[in-house]
Formats: sequence, structure tokens, C-alpha cells
Amino acid sequence: MMLFFQSNNISKEWERIKIALGKIRGKDNRAQQWADTQIRKFLPFQKEWKGTSGELDISTMINKPPFDSWEKMADEMAQFFILTETQTHAIDKLTKLKQGNRLLEDFWSEFVTWKKLSGYNEVALVGLFKKGIHLAVMRAPGRKEFPMHSHI
Repeated sequence: MMLFFQSNNISKEWERIKIALGKIRGKDNRAQQWADTQIRKFLPFQKEWKGTSGELDISTMINKPPFDSWEKMADEMAQFFILTETQTHAIDKLTKLKQGNRLLEDFWSEFVTWKKLSGYNEVALVGLFKKGIHLAVMRAPGRKEFPMHSHI
């Protein structure tokens, strides 16, 4: 979705949310039902929002949006759609993940793939990351700190 938003110059949070909700479809209708529920919550806000000019000040509005931002909506979608099996699989992958002979960047790429699906907080993720990297990396003289906190 982010690529779609960027290529179409859609930068306003509320436009992004409206478009994304309109594009959600699902085979078993679980996704469609979730989107329809969110759209029903979003419509009163959208009507009020369309009637305003200039910057949008949500604190003064009567109808509040179901999400504070695009990121919050993406997080809520992830929580709703990630099945227990998927989360369990991600946790299993993270706990068994080792750098081995790979470059640190390759290990990091795989780590990032599983971290969001795990549902773990930053403290747990930092611990798992440190547990998985090669000891030589941790003890290397003059090593640069890996930017954990800016990416987790």
C-alpha cells in the first residue's frame, strides 16, 4: 500500500485509511467484514472531515476516526489478521534464528521478516537478536553498535 500511496502522492493519513479500507477483500469474508465494520466507524468522521477546510484538528471534531493514523490502522489490521499459528511460527523462527556464517545484514533481514509477526515487544526482540548473532560480532574490537532501537 505504501508504494501505491507514494506513486499516487497520497500523503494525508485519512485519505490513506479511506483508500485502504475500500480495497480490503477476502475469500472467507473475514477481511471484508472487518473492513465494513471500520468503514461504518469511519463514515461519520469522513462526513465531518469533508466539511472542514485547512488543517484537520481531530481534537475539536465530534466524530473521531477509528484510527489515529495509518500506522495505527496497519497495526490493528496485523493484530486482527495474524492467526495464532502464524504468530507461533514467527516466534519459533525468531527463537531458533542464528547468524552462523552469514553476514550480519543477512541475519538482520531475516530477523526483521519475523519480528512484527511475533508480537514481541522491543525488549524481547533485542534479547533474541543478541542471542542469535555470532559471539565474534559482539566481542569485535571497534565494532559499531547495530541500530537496534531505531529499527525494532
